[in-house]
Amino acid sequence: MGARRQSDYRSSSSKSDFELLHEFRESTFQGESETYFPVLELLCQRWTIKILHRLRQRPARFCQLVRDMRMNPNTLKARIQDLEAECIILRSSNPELPTIVSYSLTQRGLELLIAIDALHQLLMRKEIEESMVSSENPECFGKSNARSLC
Repeated sequence: MGARRQSDYRSSSSKSDFELLHEFRESTFQGESETYFPVLELLCQRWTIKILHRLRQRPARFCQLVRDMRMNPNTLKARIQDLEAECIILRSSNPELPTIVSYSLTQRGLELLIAIDALHQLLMRKEIEESMVSSENPECFGKSNARSLC
């Protein structure tokens, strides 16, 4: 394992779900063909987890998502299409005029969020344990890095 960078010692609360999931993917699936993990690849794309967390609250229309999340509409459109293709979110529209389209999580999306939450808790616990070990035993991670944790 290579030398740890200073940025590796940030508290887990400063890391986003995206960063934690990306670290998990990198450490777990090294050398594996990424074609076997399309949902994991999708989750590692920027904004995807934030979209899922937003839709967990309640279904939303496209313009609400753009406004609430302050993201580029083209990026949102691409993520929504990818999430729909994986049956993680559902696009529903009413047959009346004007047509109103809204997006919500499917059962698979809800289950995926439960797994993401569990993974987040696991990674937070791991980071806390590592920070405790490095502060108790500075030789493990280098004295300069251990001092920066205090």
